Amino acid sequence: MTIGAYIMTQIGGQGSHSFKALPGDLDCAITEIRIEEHLDKPATFAIRFQEDFEDGENGTFTAADLRGSKGIAIAVSSGPGHGTDGLAKVPLPPAEELVCLIRGQIENSQADLSPGGSGSTLEVRGRDIRTTLDRENKPQEFSGTNTDIFKKMIDGLGDTAPDIGPDVLEFPTEGASFNYLGTILDGLERLATACNYSVWLRYNLTLSTSVYDVTPKVSIKTSPERAAHSPADLNLGLTRNSKVTLRIIGSETACENVINFSHTTDSEAITCVSSAGDNHETGESYNQDQSADHDPTTEDAGETNETAGAKDCERSMFVSTVGGADRVGSTAQAAANDASWYVKASALTTVHMLGTVLRPHDLVLVHGGGCGVSGGFQVEKVTHVINAAAHWMNIELRSNSRSVSPPKEGLLGG
Repeated sequence: MTIGAYIMTQIGGQGSHSFKALPGDLDCAITEIRIEEHLDKPATFAIRFQEDFEDGENGTFTAADLRGSKGIAIAVSSGPGHGTDGLAKVPLPPAEELVCLIRGQIENSQADLSPGGSGSTLEVRGRDIRTTLDRENKPQEFSGTNTDIFKKMIDGLGDTAPDIGPDVLEFPTEGASFNYLGTILDGLERLATACNYSVWLRYNLTLSTSVYDVTPKVSIKTSPERAAHSPADLNLGLTRNSKVTLRIIGSETACENVINFSHTTDSEAITCVSSAGDNHETGESYNQDQSADHDPTTEDAGETNETAGAKDCERSMFVSTVGGADRVGSTAQAAANDASWYVKASALTTVHMLGTVLRPHDLVLVHGGGCGVSGGFQVEKVTHVINAAAHWMNIELRSNSRSVSPPKEGLLGG
């Protein structure tokens, strides 16, 4: 808690939800925390400790709280606890003031020793709790609706009420079950892609005396939220949900809140996907074409594909699957949705500048970049670097649309 984050270690076995604060001597030795959060992939963390070999003994390399597969949770405050110096409030804050970025376990550690001892460090690293689903690689077989299968796959994560989208695929027991070779995590990611769904974790915190309960909340659904088989229409989601604005150029009423901003447009992105598949049980074949939805019409601005800069020539790809018409259609739509994100951007900021912590799946408005740059984006990845200076956030963004006129900042409440 001497740096801008709260590090907690697990009490009990790997299935326990109870965590306690890292001991003070270890907490004071932290020099940097790095967390990478993604849309679908497991989040990762790294914590670096300085080792001064006081009295010739090391205090971090053999610490019980940093050995083996010790459970780790990292939380930050998005409120007054963050200042320009990156220091957090020392007393344990109420759970509602914290945002838990990751819960996982130490998977490997690296000690760097300097002659004389001074400057030596220990870095511990790991992934979020999905690592428990990635341990047994073998032939797997599941049957039922996609919801039934998702619940079986994530049973070990400890969420008794996961947020799962509507059923879009069904895998009968006879002849058309969901089969693959790999780990449970491999199958979870593969099935989510087939359903046009994303998989991500959030964590609920409750504080009892000096012990936090850190319970996972699993979401498996469309992102941004939409009908499962509809195009990834980002604009409709933004007008409902986003309250965060990244300002490249300040105004009379608000200062810029990013350190730098870059913007990339892929003019050769895929525009059309063809899918085909065979039903091995009936012998029938299915085909479907699906367009990638670049520059969807926006209700707010009244833009059309022509005015928003749609592609003037077609670039296609082919994907194949096994199964009936539902799987062929879902596979084509998933590939088309993925191809629709042809606008990428990145921004560097701090929690102090922005006033909040951004996470993957969040929707934001970019303002001050002018035509073709400003507009709606979804957060695709956040790399948090927390040190004594600040809580830095390197934010990667995606969009399927380029605005033809700078959006009004008040549109999203930012």
